[in-house]
Amino acid sequence: MIVSDNRSYESFEKNFIGLEPYNQSYYPRLFLILGFLWSIISINNFLSEQINNFRLRSLKQSIHQKSNENSLKFEPFLVLSWSKSFQIFFEPELIILIGITLKANILNYYFQRKFLTYGFLVLQYLCSDQSNESNPFTFVFPILSKCSIKLWGVSGTLINYDGQCILNFNFINCFTFTFIWFWYFVLFIGAIFSLLKKLTLLSSKHQRSKRIESALIQIGEDKSTNLILLKKMQRKSIDFRTFVTINYIIEHLEKSNAILVVKKIISLEQQEYETNESKNNNICETIF
Repeated sequence: MIVSDNRSYESFEKNFIGLEPYNQSYYPRLFLILGFLWSIISINNFLSEQINNFRLRSLKQSIHQKSNENSLKFEPFLVLSWSKSFQIFFEPELIILIGITLKANILNYYFQRKFLTYGFLVLQYLCSDQSNESNPFTFVFPILSKCSIKLWGVSGTLINYDGQCILNFNFINCFTFTFIWFWYFVLFIGAIFSLLKKLTLLSSKHQRSKRIESALIQIGEDKSTNLILLKKMQRKSIDFRTFVTINYIIEHLEKSNAILVVKKIISLEQQEYETNESKNNNICETIF
């Protein structure tokens, strides 16, 4: 920093008005940025919890209404419509992808379009000859930065000095945001793989049956009940809407309630399946 010779450090600190780092627009608002990102996570968790509670209430009500055999007749037991099934099935991964994209772009805006490529620059720097490569830590989060120092002169005039300012927070920021970048990257890749896995479940009835069977084994406490359910599961492949309904119940209801509800759903599905089979056999006998 450039300070006039006739001033001591104490007088400089006393008369110091402020400093404004050049090309570091994010720096004064760093805590505001982190607070805004935290508020996005909190709002997302709150809304997800409220939506799940609403769905569980409506799901229990639908199950209670459709469990009446008089109203059921021969219609399939499907609590969820196609649109709700797709929404519930793919919603967690889509929320993660949208949230990460939004937060990464917010950080990228404040870091002067450098955040999205920051992790790749760090990897390139660590995997190469570091003596010949520019350090991305000091490039994005410089420790020394040009700044303007304003001092009151002897006659009361305001004097501007150009100098170098030490940005102490950037010692921590370079590692903090490196961790944030790689954490976002891992979550993004994990959500993509989970989405691809769910797409395979969407196209394979056999995989859906295996998924429900493994879930029943994990949550079930009564082996005889599990055995009955698994035998019924093995007789037919589960369609997509029934799979989403059962999977959602197993994930969000308590173990005892989930077993009872799933048992009821599979029993009704099995009744419908056997009814359709008997109808088809009667039609074949009539034709031949």
